[in-house]
Amino acid sequence: MLHFPCNNRGMGMIEVLIAVVITALGILAVMSMQPLSWHTAKRADLLGRAASILHRELQDAEITIMNPNNPIPVNSNTTCYASGNVAAQGFGDAAYTVQKTITNNGGSWTVRIYVTDPDNKTVSESIIVTRQEGFRY
Repeated sequence: MLHFPCNNRGMGMIEVLIAVVITALGILAVMSMQPLSWHTAKRADLLGRAASILHRELQDAEITIMNPNNPIPVNSNTTCYASGNVAAQGFGDAAYTVQKTITNNGGSWTVRIYVTDPDNKTVSESIIVTRQEGFRY
């Protein structure tokens, strides 16, 4: 049978203090990153909502222009909310500024939409839309 030498003394006070200091430094390092992560999460939320509004506005303009029975929408500057309603729906439903510019290219229309979030960051996109005339057989 093998016998290993055994140290039954346990941990000393200095070793315990070193472990506590190292653990405290690690926790403080993680805590110092918290404000940056909150700011990044806020920016991601605002940009995600702006992208959703942008997509919705592009789809609405495209559908309206494609139908030959509808008049072409006019350029506009409006304020809308991420909820899609005309008024804020509680805390966190931020107001976004939507600028829509429609240019006639002679048979097609260029739709440019700019969505500005409450932090004055803008996302934009443009599409070219043509009318879809009725089919005849």
